Amino acid sequence: MVKAKRLTKKDVQQAIIIKQVPYFRCFRCSYMWLANLEHPPMYCANKACNSPYWYLPVKLVGTSAAHKKER
Repeated sequence: MVKAKRLTKKDVQQAIIIKQVPYFRCFRCSYMWLANLEHPPMYCANKACNSPYWYLPVKLVGTSAAHKKER
């Protein structure tokens, strides 16, 4: 039986890999999922949301043109 080498802090630091992965985020429900950049999604990946407008920010209440005309 071969005895395993005792790990040092340097060994562990060399094994850490930091990877930046692209994600999509739904502006409606803030759900994030891994991005497939070749085929952007038609709907939010969150089954509870499933919004086709996941890429558009929600407009604040009272900022529409009709509301501004009333003032």
